[in-house]
Amino acid sequence: MRVALCAMPEVSPWIRGEGWHIPNLALCNVAGNTPGHDVVVFDLNRRRRHLRRAVEKILDRFDPHILGLSAMTFQYDTARAIAWLAKQRNPQTVTVLGGYHASMLHREIAASWDHNIIDWIVRGEGDRAIAEIIEVITRVREPSQVLGASFKDGDDYHHNDDRPLQDLATLELPARHRRAYIGAHLGLWPADVIETSRGCTLACNFCSMNTMYGKSHRFFPTDYVLRDIEQLSQRFAKEVFCADDNITNDLVRLEALCDAIIAQRPKLRTKLRITAQATCAGIAQSQQLVDKLAQAGVTKVFLGIENASSKTLKEIKKGDIVELTKTAVSRLHQAGIICVGGCIVGFPDDDVETIRKNFEFFKALGLEHTTPQIITPYPGTGSREIALREGYVTNDDDLRWYNDFWANVRTKHLSSSELEYWRWKLARDVIGPFRATEVYQKHYPVASQVWNHAFMPAYKLFDRTLTRTLGERRRYERAMESFRQMDVFDLDPPPVPFRIKTLPLRKRSFSMKGLQQRSAT
Repeated sequence: MRVALCAMPEVSPWIRGEGWHIPNLALCNVAGNTPGHDVVVFDLNRRRRHLRRAVEKILDRFDPHILGLSAMTFQYDTARAIAWLAKQRNPQTVTVLGGYHASMLHREIAASWDHNIIDWIVRGEGDRAIAEIIEVITRVREPSQVLGASFKDGDDYHHNDDRPLQDLATLELPARHRRAYIGAHLGLWPADVIETSRGCTLACNFCSMNTMYGKSHRFFPTDYVLRDIEQLSQRFAKEVFCADDNITNDLVRLEALCDAIIAQRPKLRTKLRITAQATCAGIAQSQQLVDKLAQAGVTKVFLGIENASSKTLKEIKKGDIVELTKTAVSRLHQAGIICVGGCIVGFPDDDVETIRKNFEFFKALGLEHTTPQIITPYPGTGSREIALREGYVTNDDDLRWYNDFWANVRTKHLSSSELEYWRWKLARDVIGPFRATEVYQKHYPVASQVWNHAFMPAYKLFDRTLTRTLGERRRYERAMESFRQMDVFDLDPPPVPFRIKTLPLRKRSFSMKGLQQRSAT
């Protein structure tokens, strides 16, 4: 059976469209765990400029029996446009939707007009879902036996029980050779993705992670991780993004994994530069651990710093990590690791001065990169429930703009448009343009020199000239308009838009039954 698995092309303006093309790992996992069938993965971010032509080729030349679509919330409009096009060309094509958006809004999607174009919805982990749906199509399995799935039966939609959390030790390696497109990159270097664990036990109320896995944290076996790293090396990847939600959740396990990777590195065909996501609390615990991360090939760490205000951090259930943040950044720099800090503004008490102080704190940390995001009221999160109740949400139903860049909320002091403007202006004035630090130059010596001594001066001159010519406000408006056009594609939308206004917090059951049985044997 022919299966086309498509990852959506939308990207956040932070990525600037062509700067990063990070391939989808989850769909390669699905392909690797669907044996005996012709499964192809299409990373549509490699076809952003001619999306309709690419989709038509998939539908006409590959002619899939099953069309799988993976989408985050801000990508869902494109997923439904592709499903609409597929159903117009061949109504017999079975369309399957998965990802974070589907996991949280499966009932709303099933009850909307979209039930006309979506046949199956996969909630949570879907590594083996396509294989089981194929068994349904071939009459080996009943639809009700595909746990964690919702399926269409005539005009009705049925929602099966939740799927138990996946036993990661039973999964096959990702089938990266099933990708249709080449050229994934991070900047100038070939890029890929790996994962060594899934889940996070933290309670941050702005995060949708718990809708996928609950408060759980599971690990891939060390041998699996080493075999996957070897596969990446054989494929000549250079930049590797580690997709773990919280790699520092278990520090003992992380240190042991680092030891195993350090022992493996001399045998690899290419030396990988790994980017990992970590907590400030975890990194701050031990310089020895951070040094081992560096020895294992970790060159960049993204820290979820979020905010400089202890009060705000407590309100979003992040915990007061201000001092831990300073220690974590210091430890990373001491080990020669590039530090990227996630910053969030747009909380109810934020005003211009609060945002300025926030950015000054991030500037003082000496980070190599800062991503100044605006809090987004994602469906199913505690922060959305609070923001809706208190009247801070300004866009509650058009989810295309839910990507952490655009303001979908207001504060007590700033409207959405003012929040976007002051975030832009103060990021420019306080944080300023990127400059390659000594730590950055250690890993990227040539690119750093070219940027610092050629491209950055040219950019600053261009920016000053444009700002003088247009004025600062018009300069801002032009920048925002270019960002709005980044994810405008040549696909026809379905005749009825998908809109939601409110969504109750919905608890899902996450059974550990299979894992417990395996550990007991």
